[in-house]
Amino acid sequence: MFREKAIEVNRLLISRGKEIIQCKQFGGQPPLYGYKPQYLLDAVNEVFGPENWYFELHDTQVIQFSENGESGQVIAKVEVFMRASEEQEFFSHGIQYGQSNIIHGNIGDATKGAITDAIGKGFSLFSIGSQAYRGELESIYNAIETGKPNNNSYNDRQPASQHSESEPAIDDELPELPNVVYEYDKSGLVLARGETYPNRFLLKRLGFRWMQEHKAWGLERAA
Repeated sequence: MFREKAIEVNRLLISRGKEIIQCKQFGGQPPLYGYKPQYLLDAVNEVFGPENWYFELHDTQVIQFSENGESGQVIAKVEVFMRASEEQEFFSHGIQYGQSNIIHGNIGDATKGAITDAIGKGFSLFSIGSQAYRGELESIYNAIETGKPNNNSYNDRQPASQHSESEPAIDDELPELPNVVYEYDKSGLVLARGETYPNRFLLKRLGFRWMQEHKAWGLERAA
């Protein structure tokens, strides 16, 4: 039942188009596409019901970039708990970190933003909002933006094994990490891109190493 509900949330999100998709870019990293937090929360509440999920805030940290406190960043440490129905027990997939920039010294808004960011990453561990960390929202966002046909709808999506070598794909043996996209080629090289820093220790345990020439975490596997 839980898996079916998660799929329904994803279908609901994808049906709402570009209005609920946002594009963020950090430094020289490639742009990341994800869902706007409020729409994600609304979709989860609509399908699961607000009584079937909650979160625990473990910690927040304020990092100030200027002496007057006008700029900086807030980092939130959040754990999301979910269940399919009231007859089932809540369960969690662990703690996630969210971040939000402080603008004009408004730490309160930045704290709220960091918490919602962490909640979204927590949902992704339940395969909710999975299109974002599978790298599927970029083509949807740009297709709607330019008026081009969208060939990457949720229902028509090809399995990962049918992707071309230049397209991001999820390997069946690799874990799905929030806002991390796997890319592979015929030589057997797998690159992890996106928000890899919070997941660097897990990537190391999986055998990935930092490849400066690709500016990404890489895993060399048999072709």
